[in-house]
Amino acid sequence: MIMKPDTFQPHFIRSHFKITEEFKGFKRKQKNKLSNHFDKLFFQFLIIIKYPIDLNYNKNEEQKIKYKISEELENKKHNHKKNIVENLCFDENINLHTLDYLAKVYQKNLIYLHLNVYIKMLYGSEEDKVYMVTKDKDIYPVKYDNETFFMNKYEITNVYKPLYSLTHYKVDMLKSMIEILKLETNPKDTKQIYYERIKNHLNVCLL
Repeated sequence: MIMKPDTFQPHFIRSHFKITEEFKGFKRKQKNKLSNHFDKLFFQFLIIIKYPIDLNYNKNEEQKIKYKISEELENKKHNHKKNIVENLCFDENINLHTLDYLAKVYQKNLIYLHLNVYIKMLYGSEEDKVYMVTKDKDIYPVKYDNETFFMNKYEITNVYKPLYSLTHYKVDMLKSMIEILKLETNPKDTKQIYYERIKNHLNVCLL
């Protein structure tokens, strides 16, 4: 008996599938665009103060928390409180000024360090953990030794004024800062050039 191709063809495995027909009514689930769009530095700070964060944390939830914290700051005295509240409520990300103030309010020990420049924000007790803050806006616990931790590094003692005016410094002082910051120098450099070089470097270092 002769079998026609039409008789046994259905038993062959298909070499291809028509995906468009098989999944015509299927729609890919859209990702929540807000899920990865938030203030990383602020979020990291919420973690270390153990703030109750919703599992569906997003930009909207974050803004509500910022408003709530801003309201709590209204009764506290601070010379830069207005700027800090504006930063919390209206800017996309908090800056070092706000982080420093939040560390003070919540009594946390933070150290910002980048390119041989550091800022101490130590407002907790000596027994409390010390957290490192990075340029990438990560915050993690670190072993802290005041005697050796900051050797050969430049400290910004006032987060609101990283660098004073040119007249505040003598040439030798600027040279010393240049050396600590490991910046290039030239024998023909003037005081103004030293100052501008340091200023530009600090602008790169700070958030």
